[in-house]
Amino acid sequence: DELQLHGCELVVLDRYACRLSPSFIQAWRGRLLNVYPSLLPSFRHSTSPIRDALQAGIRITGVTVHFIAEPDTDNDGPII
Repeated sequence: DELQLHGCELVVLDRYACRLSPSFIQAWRGRLLNVYPSLLPSFRHSTSPIRDALQAGIRITGVTVHFIAEPDTDNDGPII
């Protein structure tokens, strides 16, 4: 694995838009993080959570950092 070859210890994604392979998720379990632009679970399934929060009149929002624990899950890994 190219990441391990270069000494990577942690993978941080910024609202990843692609599906990661189950083998990649398994190899990096516990060291694979995602930054999602809403306070989860709000707007969990949105493709534009910031826009949707503004349109909904939300006055307080932020980001959530969470683990990616399982393949094909939608921003529902354990929150840090």
